[in-house]
Amino acid sequence: MPYTRLRYHLITATHGRLPIITPNVEAVLYPALEEAALNAKGRVLQLGGVADHVHIVVALQPTMAVSDFMRVVKTHSSRRVRVEQEKSF
Repeated sequence: MPYTRLRYHLITATHGRLPIITPNVEAVLYPALEEAALNAKGRVLQLGGVADHVHIVVALQPTMAVSDFMRVVKTHSSRRVRVEQEKSF
């Protein structure tokens, strides 16, 4: 039986590399990233970043393309952050 172990270190930056990931945004963003990864059948091993980008170390199934995974994760997390920001205004 074949065994595959795929681990990726993915980095995603904010639009224009603007330093908008504040501690308040992190509190929403990181759980959203983990939830989106689980929905895409991935598993977050490490997650962190700074004000203008995020690092994600993730385990993916061989059937999941990295580009599809990132599309799902980025879409879900950016929506969640926008919704939470709208609530706070």
